[in-house]
Amino acid sequence: MSLLVLGFRVKKILLAMFGAVCLAEEYTVDSQGFAWTVHAWAPRSAGAPVVFVFHGAGGGGKIYLERNGWLDAAKANGFAVIAPDGLPARPRVEASFLTNPRLWNGGNLNAASPRARLDDTRLFDALLDDAAWRFQIDTKRVFVTGHSNGAALSFLLAVKRREKIAAIAPVASLPYVEAANLAMPTLWIVGKKDPVVPYEGGESTLPWGKRTTAPVEPALRKWALANGCDVEAGRRIDNGVERRRYCENFEAVIIDDEGHGWPGGSAGGLGARVLGPATKKYDATREIWEFFKRNGASR
Repeated sequence: MSLLVLGFRVKKILLAMFGAVCLAEEYTVDSQGFAWTVHAWAPRSAGAPVVFVFHGAGGGGKIYLERNGWLDAAKANGFAVIAPDGLPARPRVEASFLTNPRLWNGGNLNAASPRARLDDTRLFDALLDDAAWRFQIDTKRVFVTGHSNGAALSFLLAVKRREKIAAIAPVASLPYVEAANLAMPTLWIVGKKDPVVPYEGGESTLPWGKRTTAPVEPALRKWALANGCDVEAGRRIDNGVERRRYCENFEAVIIDDEGHGWPGGSAGGLGARVLGPATKKYDATREIWEFFKRNGASR
């Protein structure tokens, strides 16, 4: 008997004896010749929905479980949460925030870069297959969220793996993929004072250099059309939080005083000089889970 199978059986025995594991697990999943580190938690019972959380550039999955509330939310609501680490810009060199940040290939990387040669949709397939046997998740209730560069991957997966995903919730990014006839339930969250992805578009300064970003409003309208919605949304504003409903498939949240961080949580240590202001008026993790519940996470 292999050590992998033995370890799996031991885990099942421990779960049966003592209930759900309280802390997140760490393991690796193989894809495209690399071992990708994964941080995850799942309830004891089989058939739970699963939320995939993709971190921002330079970050890591564990931060989103511990600092942005996903581990607590999963335990409180009985869903599995899987937060992998991206591979760095030079995948075979040790990751470094400033010189070799962890990234996702969400469609906006330099096509000639080493990281762009890896297909993260194939990683998603591997993660989902692994979760199906490791945690016995319900593969009909699969949800994806991401922050910044991870949000770009969320948009990409919505187009490239639409048959496997029930809904997405990107935070603080734009889509870098063409979409049509999508019908993908989407909650899109942005901050109006985001210096990294400026709401009005333009040049921004990142820890790794400068870039020019398109404005958010045209991207919202384009995503609405891809989902079969009217470009004019119903709007409700409360305490600086604007909630838009374009149609049944597409909702957006625009937060007046929010920068590039994870609303209601932490972006991993970068200050306001880089990320802009942060507020606690909107809890993205809680609101995203409520959106997922409305779109099939709760039976």
